[in-house]
Amino acid sequence: MIRQVTGTEMTISLCLAQKAGHVYGVEIVPEAKDAKKNAELNQITNATFKAGQAEKVIPEWYDQGIKADVIVVDPPRKGCDEALLQTMIDMKPNCVCVL
Repeated sequence: MIRQVTGTEMTISLCLAQKAGHVYGVEIVPEAKDAKKNAELNQITNATFKAGQAEKVIPEWYDQGIKADVIVVDPPRKGCDEALLQTMIDMKPNCVCVL
């Protein structure tokens, strides 16, 4: 599962990790570090978080062979970048959830 998140929604990713094989979360602001710490405190070992732009980070993960059954996105008002949308299509997830 890959999750593009904003702010405090990293908590949702940690909840999703309880049912997913692995959760990857990306956040534009440095709160991704807080999510890593929360995962450690809650003994969640199947979650990876990275600070950065989703349109750059998610294609990097895809190039590394990381795929997703489910992608959850909470895009900014302007919507998702075209390159990000294409990467999501290329990943061939079973489900895309847009918040």
